[in-house]
Amino acid sequence: MVGQGGDIIKNGYVEVNDAPGLGLELNEEAIEEHLAKDCERRAAVYPKGAFEDTSEWDELDAHDRVWS
Repeated sequence: MVGQGGDIIKNGYVEVNDAPGLGLELNEEAIEEHLAKDCERRAAVYPKGAFEDTSEWDELDAHDRVWS
């Protein structure tokens, strides 16, 4: 994560700030460096990279229910 000074978890707790969102920023370059590059099926898992366009899912409804 970017801008994180020190440990993220201290004594079993994570300090939460009062800013909107989760309060973290991912370092996408570091994530790309740690992807499984030697995997034979890498193209099937990450065909366009780690952060692909997901607009194909924008119009779909999940219809999930927590009751029956």
